[in-house]
Amino acid sequence: MKLTANFMDLIASATGKHQNQLMQVSLAAALVSLVGVALGGGLTFFSQRQTLRSTRALEDLRQDRQRREARRLERIGAIEKFLISAQDAERVAVNCHDNGESGPEWRKAADQATDSLWIGQKRIEVLCSHELHKAAEAFASASVDAIWMKPPHVKVWDFLQPTRARFLQTARAELGEDGASPQP
Repeated sequence: MKLTANFMDLIASATGKHQNQLMQVSLAAALVSLVGVALGGGLTFFSQRQTLRSTRALEDLRQDRQRREARRLERIGAIEKFLISAQDAERVAVNCHDNGESGPEWRKAADQATDSLWIGQKRIEVLCSHELHKAAEAFASASVDAIWMKPPHVKVWDFLQPTRARFLQTARAELGEDGASPQP
């Protein structure tokens, strides 16, 4: 009997050790699983966060490009309106000085052309670079001079050509059409 009791004690002791080892293995497996879940969750969080940052950065770039393009289109519109006004002013000056037109009708056209030209120049001042504003101001001033005073010893077109050329060259640079990058 004693042998049986010892054997039973031995089995109980072995079973306890086995249960203890089994519990330790289960605990280790649970800890490994928990670490895996935490690591996976953390990696997912950081991955999603990075994706969100990248998406936001791309959206900001897209919006910035759209803003720059809208601004460029505004500048193109201002330049176009100014050139139309300059052409009208040149026509009024040619009609007077090269074609001999005068009188109340010519005076009305001259006043309208002058007003339109200075309004266009101010639009450029607001929307475009300082360099283009200065070139527009010089061109407008020369055009107004051509309307109200006969250019000395030259045709109106020849008188306006230097300031027109400077304006057009500066406008091309402003819009990036001369190989340079456009103004923001």
